[in-house]
Amino acid sequence: MGQPIDSHATHAAGTRSNNPATGVGLEVYYQTAFPSVAVPAAQTALFPETQHGSTVAGSSGFAWHEVEIARVGESVTWTVDGTLLITIDTTNYVGATGGTNILFGHSDINSSVSLDPYYQQVAFTLIDNIVVEQLGVTPTEDADFDGDGDVDGADFLTWQRGLGMAGDLADGDADGDMFVDGDDLAIWRAQFGPGTPAAPTASAVPEPSTWALAALACAACLALAAPPRRIACARARVGT
Repeated sequence: MGQPIDSHATHAAGTRSNNPATGVGLEVYYQTAFPSVAVPAAQTALFPETQHGSTVAGSSGFAWHEVEIARVGESVTWTVDGTLLITIDTTNYVGATGGTNILFGHSDINSSVSLDPYYQQVAFTLIDNIVVEQLGVTPTEDADFDGDGDVDGADFLTWQRGLGMAGDLADGDADGDMFVDGDDLAIWRAQFGPGTPAAPTASAVPEPSTWALAALACAACLALAAPPRRIACARARVGT
């Protein structure tokens, strides 16, 4: 995926830096998740001149970590040991993010160069126990926005009022992604009709306005397609 630009990324700590020099307290998020770890005794024995002491709080060296990268729709999250670090929105990526290959890399974002004579021997990452899953998870879908037991024109009006805005079921969000969009309209179309049959009552002829509303909504649906939602998840045990 490459280095995400900030306009696409949301850092859970508010910053990508764990440097205490920021002085605004945001680095505490990283330092709490990744406390200081002492250099292994075996490493100190091999390179006693430089390999001693402990890591700076907020870095992830000298320990195994469970790393998870999960994609749901266009949203990608990166979590380490259960702590969310970053969320990336790939909607406006210039290049496609699909594919079947997985690349593991090791990089240093610092501009300086280490003067440690043993740098090449000690700067490495171990990756083990890799699990790659593609889950066909179907979220609960409900287009009965007003909760009256059926999906009808009134629910369409709810969706129409909420279109393009964040919201929940009462605002027209049928798929549970907390946003009202064309996917929710497609669910309304699929579920349009009566709910649990009620006790027999005197029959009534639908008013012309009701038919017109339904026809208008169905016509709008023809231009929208709801692609299947899939969740992709990759987990690995990483040691540095």
